[in-house]
Amino acid sequence: MHAAVMALCALRGVGPATASAVLAAGAPEVAAFMSEEAVAAVPGLPALQYTVKHYLLYLSRVQERATALSQGSASGLWTPHHVETALWTWAVGRKMCPDLLPNLGPNLVPAEDTRPAKKRRTQAE
Repeated sequence: MHAAVMALCALRGVGPATASAVLAAGAPEVAAFMSEEAVAAVPGLPALQYTVKHYLLYLSRVQERATALSQGSASGLWTPHHVETALWTWAVGRKMCPDLLPNLGPNLVPAEDTRPAKKRRTQAE
């Protein structure tokens, strides 16, 4: 997977997130899209960084969960793309309609950023 991501990132304007979208579309059985919502919903994962290293860490967690869900499922195979889609749906659903989903533990979806905007230097300074 590392080689595939690196090959795509070598293209102009393509970073790890875009590379993950291409890989998830072409090989959903092994790749997951690196959406902000899905990454934020993975417990224990550091804050989102748009690096190959962070994507591979995220992907390994998603692949582990897909394997575990597939072993416990009588209805079918879970792929990394299925797990990523479920994470994204949960995160967006929780943000858009918080009363719809039960609180399943610590708040894994970060609240809206309420930090004050950074001061910007002006020409006069």
